[in-house]
Amino acid sequence: MCAPGEYRLFAWDATEGVPFQNAEFIRRFEARGERLVVREGDALTVNLEAIPESDIR
Repeated sequence: MCAPGEYRLFAWDATEGVPFQNAEFIRRFEARGERLVVREGDALTVNLEAIPESDIR
């Protein structure tokens, strides 16, 4: 469960070394993230397409 708000979700097809807490890294993939708006009481399911490891390096 998460707090109501607007989120951008990402999935990477990589086993390690994804600096997902690095804002500069995330900016590179901003357009490939899935926008999600969560409202109080929402129960949502999201299907994400993983960003291939070859795109990360």
